[in-house]
Amino acid sequence: MGNGVGVFYHNYAKSILAKSMLAKSMLAKSMLAKSMLVSAFAIFIAATFIFIIAVGGALGAEGVGLKQGKVAFAGGNFAQALALWQPLAKSGDKEAQFQVGDLYRAGLVKGGTVEIAVEWFEKSAAQGYAPAQYNLGVMYFSGNGTKRDYAQAMKWLVKAAGQGFAPAQFNLGIMHAEGFGVKKDILQTIKWFRDAGERGHLKAQMALGSIYYNANGVERDYAQALEWYLEAAEQGEVEAQYMAGVIYSSVKQDFEKAYFWFYISATGGNGEAEKNKGYVYQLLNDEELARAENNIKAWADTINNN
Repeated sequence: MGNGVGVFYHNYAKSILAKSMLAKSMLAKSMLAKSMLVSAFAIFIAATFIFIIAVGGALGAEGVGLKQGKVAFAGGNFAQALALWQPLAKSGDKEAQFQVGDLYRAGLVKGGTVEIAVEWFEKSAAQGYAPAQYNLGVMYFSGNGTKRDYAQAMKWLVKAAGQGFAPAQFNLGIMHAEGFGVKKDILQTIKWFRDAGERGHLKAQMALGSIYYNANGVERDYAQALEWYLEAAEQGEVEAQYMAGVIYSSVKQDFEKAYFWFYISATGGNGEAEKNKGYVYQLLNDEELARAENNIKAWADTINNN
């Protein structure tokens, strides 16, 4: 883009016509975003009331048997992992109890049932092991291996959440949003989403962005929406990157940052971001475009070095 053309578009972008052109490209996506929270909770329930798997859940100090069991597990030798963990579990090791429970829950060893998994999770959870408390809460929530009991699910999720376990905090937000075992309460929903979001939980950050952007039960707050979308965007969430671009372009009128986030989102495969990147490109002068491209290169370098 030549200097004269760049200055022309930068100035002309402030006109109603240019803004309207940009708004048209965002209208369909923005309308979709307004309904995002309504459908998102149902999706989140399916996607986030998931179990913490055996190896991934290990948080405590590891003895030789625990370490060897994890090596066996990682190699797909589940029977050996059970043989190493079960003696420790029977002796009262809370992490081993969790690991054994999860082997049975996932059906990875012969002779195990989800009912036995619940028993092992209960032993571990009673000793305060957060992943077991979380998994036990999920078992009660889904009625897997035990009778569905939202009160028990809430009890164990609260215990895990109290230890800073982000998946439990997020799912408590879901329960309050949907009214599972409790009265629907958007303030409690936000509280739990915020706790999880501050610990880097991606779906909690996305949900908070949607709540504030769409004014779901609270006053619309674009600054808060942008804050949470940016948290998720920095983690590589393509939809969050797109929404950051939308807010920067349509609310903040910061086309340089909008271009950056549309570009990053488009690189991740977002078609709407690709379209809007082209529109915003025309609104930048040479200096703004150069800064944006330098920031894009720095982002790519960071990704490649990780």
